Amino acid sequence: MSNKQQLRHEMFRRIANFGNTNREVFPESSPGGQAFATVAHAVTEIDQHTTTRLAGAVEARRGTDHTSATLRARLKAIARAVRELAVTNPELAKRLRLPKSRSDRALLEAAGLFIADTDAMKDDLVRLGLPPAFVTELRDLVTALHAVLDKRIKGQETRKAGATAVAEAFDRGFRAVHTLEVIVANTLRDDAIRLATWNAARHLPARNIGPVSDADVVTPAENIPPVDGPLVAPNATSESSEPVLAVQVPAAALRKVS
Repeated sequence: MSNKQQLRHEMFRRIANFGNTNREVFPESSPGGQAFATVAHAVTEIDQHTTTRLAGAVEARRGTDHTSATLRARLKAIARAVRELAVTNPELAKRLRLPKSRSDRALLEAAGLFIADTDAMKDDLVRLGLPPAFVTELRDLVTALHAVLDKRIKGQETRKAGATAVAEAFDRGFRAVHTLEVIVANTLRDDAIRLATWNAARHLPARNIGPVSDADVVTPAENIPPVDGPLVAPNATSESSEPVLAVQVPAAALRKVS
């Protein structure tokens, strides 16, 4: 998850905990209880999809790396033996060499050439120490690498689908949160302690959140950025003839982000 998504995910979790703690005020059958349940479900969905995406990426990468490294090592051993036979046929050594590219596709192309060209000289290569079934081993490794590459592609598709599912879960969660802002404010209007707890659970850093609604609450004074020195309003004095200070506060600081 991105940093913004992580912050929102943590907020969803706090809100879900608030709803669970205050079930007697927002029972499951009520609109508020249903909205809290939507947020809690969004948290579960986000957790599941994120875990699946990470696990799939690690597993696909591990399988590809191991198979590629094994295939490259086998081709290197064959190329070394071929160079010994290339005294009378230098073009053979030029043809059967490891690819400069480290990509898996280039490795598969090179393996195809090795299989096609070394089958005829198999007996000579075996006399140089290669195992009798080295061509069969190459074919098996090529098949295995194709399989893990296909698995990686499917994993990428799964991760994309997971990312879409996470985004949809965030959207559903935020719609429920906006509904709760109305319900909780009305239900707890005479309960200052619970309302303060709700506001703490709902809080998000202003720099990490998107659109601002007209119903946003004023940012606490301690969060207002300091002004570089006092600004004196021209021609303004108090009864004691002392200058009246006019402090400029950035407009963005007076708005709480939704």
